[in-house]
Amino acid sequence: MLALLAPPTALAHAVLVAPAPRIGLQRAAGDDGIKLTPFAQAAAIANDGCGGLRNRLPDDAHVGVEQPLVAYTPGSVLSVQWKLTIPHPNDHLATAQGTGVRIALHYDAGDSFAQNVLAGGLLGDAGVGTLDAAPEDSPAGTQVGASVTLPSGKLCNYCTLQWAWAAENDGGVYVSCVDVAITSDGVLPNYALLPLEESHWRKKLAGVPFPAPAPPPPPALPPSPPPALNDAEIGLIAGLGALGLLLACGAAVCVAVWLVRPKPVPRRAAPVPVFYAPANT
Repeated sequence: MLALLAPPTALAHAVLVAPAPRIGLQRAAGDDGIKLTPFAQAAAIANDGCGGLRNRLPDDAHVGVEQPLVAYTPGSVLSVQWKLTIPHPNDHLATAQGTGVRIALHYDAGDSFAQNVLAGGLLGDAGVGTLDAAPEDSPAGTQVGASVTLPSGKLCNYCTLQWAWAAENDGGVYVSCVDVAITSDGVLPNYALLPLEESHWRKKLAGVPFPAPAPPPPPALPPSPPPALNDAEIGLIAGLGALGLLLACGAAVCVAVWLVRPKPVPRRAAPVPVFYAPANT
């Protein structure tokens, strides 16, 4: 009797198939998809990014934003495909309680998934309960799809298309992401020419670690003024100055006196008497 009252075991898993997700998420797809818990936070988990380190296999070094391999134009219609890996009928159909699929697009930190829901919805979204994960009795391997239209007039070199399936009976949410470009001509930009902030840290999603560039050095501070002198120091400096002045003046007076001193009159030598002998006569 208790077994009949217990909630059914749920093992609903699914993964994004097209467009091809990030490398790390493709590997996770080979593991039937990684469930992120709890279900009650499914919308918060999906709005926060693509699962980060939680949404990959333990030995996988691929995590975070990747360079897009496909470009679209604004207003394009995309076919998004996903596959049930472990079906469970109780979570296939969307409900107003939050079970169901959402397809959303991230442009940048202020214009992310919650602001760009392209189809369906999670709890709190206007479209919650409108996009089923699969027909109720779908077997494992069933591939399901939906068409979505990209917003018009919005461009990006690094956008992230996200597929999320919240499954209440399974107790979690499955998230897959693919990085894309949306350009005016549908051609990938030359990423080698993009500045670092455009390609990495400014476009990274919350919860996805990525090394940010080192901050610029702080501006040079103006030289500090000399410390103020106290009264004793001022008095000492004034005294030394006065002493120096007196010494200088004393030296000047000595020089002047020496220059104007009376000069001694040289004495003339006494004439030497000359004696003449009388002539012999």
